[in-house]
Order: sequence, then structure tokens, then C-alpha cells
Amino acid sequence: MKKTLVFLLTTLAIAAVVSCKPENQQSNGGGGGGSAAVTFSATLPAYTGGPQVAWAVDDEIAVFSGTQKTVLKASAAGASASFSGEVGAAPYYAVSPAAAASTISASSVSITVPQEQTAVKDGISPAASIAVATTSGTDLSFKNALALIKVSLVSGKNIKSVTLASKGSEKLTGSATVDVSRNKVTADGGSASVVLSGAGILETGTYYIAVIPATFVDGLDITVTDEFGRVSSSVSDEFIAAKAGAVLDLGNVDEGADFSTPTILSTPYDLGFAGNGETLHAAVASAFSSVSSTEKQEWLTVSVNGTDIAVTAAANTDKNARYGRVEIEGVTAAGPARVVIPVAQAATGMKIAYDSFSSPELSGNWKGNKVRADVQYGNGYLQVVGTGDYKTANPLFWYGNKVRLKYNGSGDCNTWICSIDCSSGSAGLWMFNQHGYENDTYDLTSTDKPCYVCFLPFNSGETTGGFYCFNMISPNAMDNWTSIHGDVLNDWVRLIITNIDYDDQRGEGEKLAHEIHGDWAAAHVFNLKEENGVLVPDQLLFTKELWWWNDSVKLGTDYGYFGVFAKDPAQTKIRNFTLQYTDKQ
Repeated sequence: MKKTLVFLLTTLAIAAVVSCKPENQQSNGGGGGGSAAVTFSATLPAYTGGPQVAWAVDDEIAVFSGTQKTVLKASAAGASASFSGEVGAAPYYAVSPAAAASTISASSVSITVPQEQTAVKDGISPAASIAVATTSGTDLSFKNALALIKVSLVSGKNIKSVTLASKGSEKLTGSATVDVSRNKVTADGGSASVVLSGAGILETGTYYIAVIPATFVDGLDITVTDEFGRVSSSVSDEFIAAKAGAVLDLGNVDEGADFSTPTILSTPYDLGFAGNGETLHAAVASAFSSVSSTEKQEWLTVSVNGTDIAVTAAANTDKNARYGRVEIEGVTAAGPARVVIPVAQAATGMKIAYDSFSSPELSGNWKGNKVRADVQYGNGYLQVVGTGDYKTANPLFWYGNKVRLKYNGSGDCNTWICSIDCSSGSAGLWMFNQHGYENDTYDLTSTDKPCYVCFLPFNSGETTGGFYCFNMISPNAMDNWTSIHGDVLNDWVRLIITNIDYDDQRGEGEKLAHEIHGDWAAAHVFNLKEENGVLVPDQLLFTKELWWWNDSVKLGTDYGYFGVFAKDPAQTKIRNFTLQYTDKQ
């Protein structure tokens, strides 16, 4: 009985000792035939051409024994440290930091490379500096599994983040597998981009971004974002290699950064002034808290008060429509922004009925084989392709009941002038009354429906060009071709059509006569030049009136219509299309 008691007590004692041992952090069970206390001596390498990474106290590594994963903590800070704990049998595979490793299969460990990395000046985000090691003893000599991409910030433009994205199919971050024995990394999907950011503005200096090793055949897109969310992009060289344990230097990624300033729209988008001068207002979607610059023509005065922009135009003494452009840059609640407001002003005593294709008033009034959605508006001009010739063309729009043309027998009429600036092709104006428009169809050849057309075919540098005006009843009867040699043409030309007489028809044609006629005439053709985004007259090419041979035109008493067309299938650019008129009703 005594021996039995001794044996029982011994068994209980052994059980008590086992139950007091510390519990290992494990996953996937099993492994190395029992656990034992082991102290590892571990070292981290420096990156070739880059920084030396070090552990802090209590930084963690993952040690695999078979499929058993044990997390150990550093007992001291530095590139060398000791890690102690209960682990299974050798061989051992280790990953630093522990959070980057998930599972192991044979000698291959699954890791995750963070897509969003914390900026550390002159260093690497601790979560992204992944290193691996293997040993059959207790010495863990780690190797850097990832490559580093070095970026430098030098501009002082308050950069908040740097984004790198491969232009090809190469993955920079996400899930990957490391064959620890060979230190070979294979991407398992993941993301083609990586973002480096901090708690606020990044200091000027050097930063390192950890990525899966790869050769970027098409190079990298580099995007820097400033404090207001504005971005500036650049592109690296092609065929650049990011190698494990080494540094790829992209240089100063923000040097020469050109941040795009968002443009906020105004309502209305453009402003049309009477010739005598007035003050008009435009409202913008975001209020300006401050204004850094205002660009405008000298005949305009501009003031900004939050969302309200007041523009005053001085009286127009030029006797022709003139164009302006207000561009304001400043700061809104959402950051830097700008607004661009096109401006048109009629001649003295006249009004602007329509200008520049941007007025929302005409959004539903487009007729013919083109609608507003079918034409492109950009860079300050309308781009039109082939709406037809004079027999088949459909104007891009009609003006409905806005302007009367003439009253029968009264000798009095609404006088108006159309001007069109066009480039790169054959464009023109339709001008006709109710008799040229019936039941939403264009009957342009019937003898009782006279319509009028003037178009301007020209190409800069060619030896021929001019304009052509005719009555649609008998086009040949009004065959009046005026040649303008292409060697004197600029890229942009202004054609002005009017039904009011000009004094000094062979001269500058600047003065309006008091006598009013119902006849249509081509009044002027100007070469144009661009100043501050606005087309202005440069050279007067032609001043002459072209009279209709038909003296019994039917102008009628109802409202008239007009439009713009492109004759040829080549792209034509149109801008500064303006109707200015005097209301005689």
C-alpha cells in the first residue's frame, strides 16, 4: 500500500508541474512532438542602399514548428534581440512582424503586405517591413522578403499622401507567399497600388514604401495628393526592378508637381451684356472665402462676395459685339477652386439674345439631325461634324419666339446681327423666317419659302477660301463668292451677317447707320487672334454688303429662326456665336 501511495503522489506532482507551465500561442495544433522552452537570438539585416530596421521592446515575431505558430516578443530593442518561449521541435520558420504571417505549408508562409502604409520619415512602416528566417538551432538570421521603393518630398507643397500604381499587371501589395528556404516571394492576387500617408502633412524628406518584388515592365504611376485633395501625377521609367532586400529610388516625386484646381460652375454659365453697360450676377456652387487672383478684360469690373460674383461691363463703343472672360481663383470650404465665366457684350444700343452655346435656356430647343448631346463642347468651343450642305442641312438649333425679324409694311423691324467664329472646316449660319420653317421640317426649295444661308469655307494656309451667300429659292441667283486667299487666313475667322446697313461699306465699317433695311448682308470678315482665352479681331479681311437679288422676300410678321451648321464631314470648331439685336416692338 505504501508504494502505491508514493506512486500516486508522484503522478499528481507531475500533473501539477505540467499545469503550471505557460500556455503557448498556437494555431493549427500539432507539430513537433511536444514543446520546450527555447531562446532565439535573432538579427535583422539592413536593406541594400537603404535603412536598417530594428525591433522595439515587445515587438512580435511568429515562429512556426510544423504547422504550429507561436508568437514571441522581443526582450530588448535593436537590430538584434532575444525571443523566448515554448515552441515545438526544429526546424523553425520565422516571420517578422508576427501579424504579417498567417499559415505555413512546408517551407512556404502566407503573408499579407499592407496596401495602406504609415509614413515614417527616413524609415519604413513597421507593419510593412516583412522579413523571414529559418533555422534548425536557435539563431534566426532574418532576410528582408520585400523590396523598398524610395520617394523624396522636396516641394513643401503640403503633401498628404503618395500613391504608387503599376501600369501593368504587377501586384505591389496584398496576399503573397514566401518560400522561406529560398526567400522567394510570389504574389497571390493582391493590389496593383500602395498608398503612403500619415496623420497629417508629410514633412519634406525621404520615405520608403514596401512592395512585393517585381519588375514593372510599363513602369509606375506616381500620384501625390496635397492637403486640399488636389492631385498631381507623373510616370516612372519602364522596366524598373524592385528586388527583395534592395531599394528602388524614384527620386523627388513632388518636384514640379502641378496640382489641378477644380473648376466650379456658375449659374448662368455665361453673361450677356447690353451694349450700354450694366451689372450682371453669377452664382457659384461653392462660396469663396478668399480670392487669390482675378483675370478679366479691362472693360470689366468684378467683385466676389461668397457665392455671388458681380460683373459690370462698361459701355461698348466698338459698335460690334465684344467678348470677355472672367477667371477667378481662390479658396472655398472644399479647398482651392476657380470659376471661368465667358462674357459677351452687344454693340451700343443693342442686346445679347444668345451667346457661346452655354446658356441653359436653349437646352431643350435643339432641332435637326443633331441634338445638344451629340455635339461636343470643350476647351471653349463647340465641335461640330457634318450636319449637311445648304439643301439638306439641319441647323443645330433654332431660337423660337425670342426675336422678331420684320413687320410687313411698317418699315420698322427688330434689327439684329449674327456673328460666328469658326475654325478648321466649313461652317455657316442659317437665317430665315416662318416661311422657311413649317411643321418641324425644312422645305428649303419651295418657291414661296425663301431662306437665306451664308457659309464660310476656309482653311488656314490654303490658297482658296471665302464665303457664299444665297437665297434658298434660287441659290445660283445669289452666287456671290468672295475669295480670301488662304495665305492671309488665321486659324480662326469671324463672319458677321446683318440686316442693318453700315456706313462706309468699303472702309472699316465700324459705324452703324440709322437707316434700317430688311435685306441680309455679309458685313465683315475678320481674322482673329486669341487673347486671354478670348477671340478678338486681328485683321479686317472683307467689308462689303451682299444684297439679295430677290426684292420680294417674305419676312412675314411672325417670329424668326436661325441656326448654325457644318457643311463638311471634317470637324469644325465654333465659338463666340452671338445674336445681338435692338428690340423695336
